[in-house]
Amino acid sequence: MDLHRKQQQRHRNGNSNNGTGTLNVKDNGTFTTDGDFNISDVGTSTGIINLSGNGTITSTGQTFVGKNGAEAGGTTGTINQTGGTYNCSNWISVGRFNFSTGTVNVSGGTFNQTSNDQGIIVGEEGLGTLNVTGGGVNITGTPGLLVSNAATANGNVNLDGGTITTKRVQAGAAGAGTANFNFDGGTLTAGAGANLDFFTGMDTAVFEDGGGTIDSNGNT
Repeated sequence: MDLHRKQQQRHRNGNSNNGTGTLNVKDNGTFTTDGDFNISDVGTSTGIINLSGNGTITSTGQTFVGKNGAEAGGTTGTINQTGGTYNCSNWISVGRFNFSTGTVNVSGGTFNQTSNDQGIIVGEEGLGTLNVTGGGVNITGTPGLLVSNAATANGNVNLDGGTITTKRVQAGAAGAGTANFNFDGGTLTAGAGANLDFFTGMDTAVFEDGGGTIDSNGNT
């Protein structure tokens, strides 16, 4: 599906069993959903979101990038953002359940989590990856950026350019799976009112040849 103009509808991408769904939001297209936004949901389905240009996606429900994984192979969800704006005023979960795979690729535009009590989970119970090479990822919520949140989870954040702004970066629950944060350029910025334990619990935090910057942004 291609959206070039303003349009409002409720949508679950890739919701047919073992099917594939693709949503392209580009130019000045607008997509709005007020329920859970499941980017692949059942069986071994695949869901892909491509956001570019001046496109806008707004979700007031939870966003699940790769949701269910009740069977081996699981579901696969991907967001590719090269421009535009993604706004979610709820939880964003990348790799929700065991066997699910979720990937968010941000190379331009802004990817925003805008509510105070939620955050972004990369690898909730499945495999989650956040790749940032440009643009900005902005997390308003107090929980911040959670990486790997269950024993079955594997969470990876690769900051190779652009900016991630958050109140906190933390591994999830005790006994959770692997949590990795890799710098190869880009800036990790502490949001206003950042937690004193700003960066905690990672299994690995690696600075590659491109380096990286951690900006306290006036927080003390």
